[in-house]
Amino acid sequence: MPRFHFPLQQLLDLRTSAEERSRSELAATGRALAVERGRLDELARSCEEALQITSAVPGQPLQTDLLLSNGLHLARLRLRTAAQQDRVQHWADREQARLHELVRVSQERQVVERLKERRHEEFRARVAHAEACALDEAAVIGFVAQNAEHHSSSPTE
Repeated sequence: MPRFHFPLQQLLDLRTSAEERSRSELAATGRALAVERGRLDELARSCEEALQITSAVPGQPLQTDLLLSNGLHLARLRLRTAAQQDRVQHWADREQARLHELVRVSQERQVVERLKERRHEEFRARVAHAEACALDEAAVIGFVAQNAEHHSSSPTE
């Protein structure tokens, strides 16, 4: 039986590796986004702590220099938090773009994969047809040979 050969196998291999590369890039972007979100969470906790320290507690004397220092620290943390939110948004946008890219390259690979499957089915049908024809021919030859033997061995009158 002949072997199946897909003429676009090299294209399929290229698209498969592009899909794997895209999947890897998406995973790396997801990891970077998780790191940036972790940093944002840390900053949010630091802001909450600084806010609690900055708040005046009833019954305790006010230490204006400490409140001012903590207030400045809180303002700096809020600025860093805003910048970190921008970084998180940047990585989230990048992740979304990479996800769309992965979907696109996956669809391109699937198109060639489906074509390969159809061509393989056509190949199998041709092979099955050729085998059926060969079996039919062998059966006819056997029948003709058997009839020829039968007629040659029967007595003629």
